[in-house]
Amino acid sequence: MFMTDDEKKGRFSMPNFKQPKAEPKESPQGPPPFSLGPLGNLNQVIKALSKTIRAMADNSIESDKGARICNGLGILRQCLETKKLEELGDRLNKLELDPVATRAIERQMVTISPLPPLIEANGHEPDDDHKAH
Repeated sequence: MFMTDDEKKGRFSMPNFKQPKAEPKESPQGPPPFSLGPLGNLNQVIKALSKTIRAMADNSIESDKGARICNGLGILRQCLETKKLEELGDRLNKLELDPVATRAIERQMVTISPLPPLIEANGHEPDDDHKAH
């Protein structure tokens, strides 16, 4: 199968010849293809999602085609998020096994002690109301 330079770089495009644009900006050859750009990381996938939604809003692409693209991009986003969470989990596990890192983390942790009892404005503790003076 023949791959264009854009496809080799991770950019995907989808020609759209059925739906006219709201404002004709067409060249003599027809409308330009809808291009998502690179999809290598989470930020790029989110940008492609917003670009697709904007293209559906201004009728650059058909809504059913845009919905299919958004569905695929949503799945890709979930995969990238899962991969990142797994990487973070692996890093945490390595830190737990490293005694030097564990001591460093324990030194950075804040210890919370219980708060002293409240003293009201009249100088009495809240539970002193029932006691005789």
